[in-house]
Amino acid sequence: MIVTELRPRRHRLTALVLAGVEQPIPVDTETLLLSGIGVGDDLSQDQLDELLDRSQRNRAYEKALYLLEYRAHSRAELLQKVRREYPLPAAEEAVERVAALGLIDDEAFARDYARELFESKRYGARRVEQELRRRGINGEIIDRVLAEQTADPVAQITAILQKKYTPIPTDPKALAKVLAAMVRRGYEYGQVRQALLQLTDSEIEDDTL
Repeated sequence: MIVTELRPRRHRLTALVLAGVEQPIPVDTETLLLSGIGVGDDLSQDQLDELLDRSQRNRAYEKALYLLEYRAHSRAELLQKVRREYPLPAAEEAVERVAALGLIDDEAFARDYARELFESKRYGARRVEQELRRRGINGEIIDRVLAEQTADPVAQITAILQKKYTPIPTDPKALAKVLAAMVRRGYEYGQVRQALLQLTDSEIEDDTL
């Protein structure tokens, strides 16, 4: 297959035009330059396949770097995102390359993300655990991160209730909605009930929820 033209494209791509091939083939420009391939060269199918494979791997690596520039990611989360656009082998190699540069640290990510969830979103420990698991953090890291949490959950619940539910409702149905909302935030039923009892004289039955 003779290379008849190289057309620059956006996003650091070059369209490789081959004689007898109807559609131009997009290739990573850096990979193409490193290959030394130019107009007039005759490529075998194996050479073309190898070029496209290297192109995908380099593009996957660039994608991983771009995602990490935007914000920190866990290893599993980064792999999942890169896989949306590139084959698994290319995505796995990209993640390994950025990990080798020290750009991925699951424990540091988990600690920072947990702090954000606790302090900014006011989530309880159970919800924080769920969010960390969703991002592929393993159980041992989650246990260590949650063990570092020293804030009193009842005090946290009380602060949320005073801000969002003042005055505290006394109607059983309304109380049930408040309880359910706080449980969805990741707080334990007993913790929410204790906070509510401190803020209202109304009796809260154990079967409120």
